[in-house]
Amino acid sequence: MFRPIFFLAFFWLMCHPGFAQYQISGHVTSETYDNQLIYHVALLSETDRSLITGGVFDQPFFQLELKEPIKGLIRISHVGFKDFLAEFDFSKDKLISLDTVVLVPATLNEVIIEANRQMYSSEGSKMIMNVSSTYLKDLGTAIDVLKHAPGVITDHSGNISVFGRGAPLIIVDGRELRAREELDAILSSEIIRVTVDRNPAAGYSADVSSVILIERKKPEQDLLNFEVLNRSSLARKTSNATILNLNYRKGRFTNYLSYQFSGRNMKVFFEDFTENQGHVLPMTNTSNSDHDHGINSHTLLLGNRWDIDSLKYLTFQYNLFSQKHRHTVFDNQRFVRPGQSILINEVNRKMTKVDARHIFTSFYSHTLPRLGSLNLTFDYSNSNRNELANILEFNKTSETSRNLELLNNSNNYIASFNSRFEFNPLGKFNNSLGFRYIQLNNNGATRLWDVSDNVVLNAESNRINESVGAMFYIFSADFQQLTTEIGLRGELTQSKIKLNDGIATDTVYRNLYPSAMVGYAFSDNFSLNIDYARKINRPAFSQINPNFIYADSLTYRIGNPTLKPTISDLFSASFSLPWSLFFVADYEFMKDYITLAFFNDEEVPGRIRITHVNIPESRVFGLNLFSTYRGKKLTVSSSTGIDFPVLNIPYLDTEIQIRKPIWYFRSSVNYRVHERVSVYGDFFYQSNGSQQLLKYRQFYTLNMGISARLMNNRLTVSLEANDILNTYDLRWESKYGYILYTQRADYDVRMLRFTLRYNFGNFRNIFRDNSAIKEEIQRI
Repeated sequence: MFRPIFFLAFFWLMCHPGFAQYQISGHVTSETYDNQLIYHVALLSETDRSLITGGVFDQPFFQLELKEPIKGLIRISHVGFKDFLAEFDFSKDKLISLDTVVLVPATLNEVIIEANRQMYSSEGSKMIMNVSSTYLKDLGTAIDVLKHAPGVITDHSGNISVFGRGAPLIIVDGRELRAREELDAILSSEIIRVTVDRNPAAGYSADVSSVILIERKKPEQDLLNFEVLNRSSLARKTSNATILNLNYRKGRFTNYLSYQFSGRNMKVFFEDFTENQGHVLPMTNTSNSDHDHGINSHTLLLGNRWDIDSLKYLTFQYNLFSQKHRHTVFDNQRFVRPGQSILINEVNRKMTKVDARHIFTSFYSHTLPRLGSLNLTFDYSNSNRNELANILEFNKTSETSRNLELLNNSNNYIASFNSRFEFNPLGKFNNSLGFRYIQLNNNGATRLWDVSDNVVLNAESNRINESVGAMFYIFSADFQQLTTEIGLRGELTQSKIKLNDGIATDTVYRNLYPSAMVGYAFSDNFSLNIDYARKINRPAFSQINPNFIYADSLTYRIGNPTLKPTISDLFSASFSLPWSLFFVADYEFMKDYITLAFFNDEEVPGRIRITHVNIPESRVFGLNLFSTYRGKKLTVSSSTGIDFPVLNIPYLDTEIQIRKPIWYFRSSVNYRVHERVSVYGDFFYQSNGSQQLLKYRQFYTLNMGISARLMNNRLTVSLEANDILNTYDLRWESKYGYILYTQRADYDVRMLRFTLRYNFGNFRNIFRDNSAIKEEIQRI
């Protein structure tokens, strides 16, 4: 038990004499010699004034430490006082002591600084997008900002993915975001920068294949702040969203409230074709369907932060999310069987789904001077979902009808404890040690009832229990131009699924997830980083939950309790190049890759069963290039990437190879017409090709908008037109077993969107959705 501690202590004693620390210190007061100031000290880069390190102090004396002998600026700031700026140069002296700094009260009502900072930069293998000093801060919400992040793709529903890496873990100010809908409540004006990490280290959960870090502005000492945003969209139907943010601070306590209401209405058209070559009853099915969606959602976040002192704080938060989804489908189907008459079906399906989710979170942070920091998080989540669908089928060939009713409900809870200790006793060596435990429980039931014959066709209950315990350790060191990092994470997972009264699966698996990185900076404009990490992708609850979800009497979806998790090894090489270029090459090997497939039902010939399966092996090669240009008024950013899939799948008693690559290109342009007025455009193209099992047709979109800041920057007005050319036509194809399935989806994305945001004070949101169970909630 004591050997690791002894080893670290011995290692520290042996290495300590060989490394020096660079320190800058000083004494801060005001013209009235007020020694009770709470002020901020920041060390800034000499080139672009980006933050190197900093801290908040409530004592007259301050001290900051650096690892390298660099030059730059020191800025000391306090609300209501003018900033103090001075140069420092550690190449001349390792210990810099400032004379007493006297802060002078500010006399100007407003100061506007237009910084010409670079929009994109790199840090090792990470891509960084600056938001606060670019036009991105006026776009609206965090979702709008992420549309411009390098390698990040958002679809028609606002779902976020990193090209080639899948859905990312999103972290806001060092803490995991609870759920995607919360991004709609984060205003772009709050964000400082966004970082995209395509190959995160072992410190993150092992089922995280990419990470997006969002850094927001720190709170100021205003007593009461209030900000409101309203957004209206006009497409085939109208939608509206309103966001209210409020915080109140007094002394060491800050209370926070955020509320969002969204009323979203959509009309979507689908064309589907299924070719079933099953041995029992081959047939084809062609259908055209109209989908009407009405979604009303409410999001409420209440929180309190207690700044115990300048080094410790404690937060408590409660989050409520409720949603009612009304979905109406009219489907015209045409079945063709060899040697039989054509069957024509009309299907009317009405579905109502109600979701309610409660999350309680407590977060404790303690900064340990000259040593490191300790963060502790506890989460508890309870969610309920009730879904009722009424399916009315009319067979126009035989003039018969059938009425089915499907009821699905589930209740689940997640409890999580997460700890992270970071320590740096040597200045050159950084260490991170953490522990995590999560308990997940889900109870569900399903019932299919034939209303016409008053017969229960199927009734089942299920229970899913899963627990995950994890520990990790990361060691990193910097040696002038060389940066290294190694990490190891161990996880123990126990999973049990009960179907009715029997056990469907009971598994225990233990895994180690190593990670490593080495980087070398040849110059300020050229660097190389090589990364490796092992990951796991656990099945979502919906993928293993054996509930039935019927589209009609011949098509249903069901979970697969025997589904295995995907284990992947990811290798990445990234190059930071001159002329603001950044290049990334990836290789990923996946074992038991999870994918959606179509099967013939064993009991009813011709009926289609849709479920997830494991592909034994899958490989992906990826190349990505990012670039940016920024002039005095014009900013152009571009990204492009290509993926080469390598996997084999069974189809029609043989094995076919998936090899066709798919690539994308995105370019965003902004032109500053006036100091406060910008016009911008965004173009996205995706080629023909395969993403794992799915084969896509090419499509492209063009969006344009204009944004203006008025009334001393308090009012922001923007108008945006999405999919101007009406070219978003998503088509895909899937082959597996004996079934070919193709779909053309005409989504409701061609729209006009008007956004109005007003800041009644100098609002700064200090609560960051501390929940550490974001990916577990997404699996539900």
